[in-house]
Amino acid sequence: MQNGYQTVVDVEATDAEAADLAAAVTAWLVERGVVVAGVTSCAGGPGHAPGPERTLAAPPPDADQAVPAWNGLQVVVGRAVHYTRGDPGVLCPHCGADVGLERVADSFDEWLRGEPGTRPCPACARELDPNGWRWVPQWGFGAVAFTFWNWPPLRPGFVAELSARLGHRTVVVADEL
Repeated sequence: MQNGYQTVVDVEATDAEAADLAAAVTAWLVERGVVVAGVTSCAGGPGHAPGPERTLAAPPPDADQAVPAWNGLQVVVGRAVHYTRGDPGVLCPHCGADVGLERVADSFDEWLRGEPGTRPCPACARELDPNGWRWVPQWGFGAVAFTFWNWPPLRPGFVAELSARLGHRTVVVADEL
């Protein structure tokens, strides 16, 4: 199995609610047995190891594949940019214009400082924050996120349940390292 991650990013949570949301969703994941309660270094840092009911979130790993050392859930609280490697396509969701990363990249630092970080589309002039653009592949800007290291692809129903628990719109950012 190649090292990779899938991050479910809450793109609407406020800074003030991020820690409570992270705690509530983590408790729900532990209660369901998707992950265990204790924190270890299983996620390239502090994280929760897969639990006995991890298949509620993703299919079991292939039996012939070695389980990587990093195979846990890392809970990220605080504004962060979750991205895939390489230059993404950045498109306006209103007019379809290909905006280009260079036109919006300077907004990231503003957004990380708690400012809106909006930029106008050069084609239709609509102002969009970093989560307003259409990213190909997906990027996410959020104050709370859940990174599943080296899990098989997350089940869509599980992602929908996790999003419902958060009560906000989420995006999934995934990449292999």
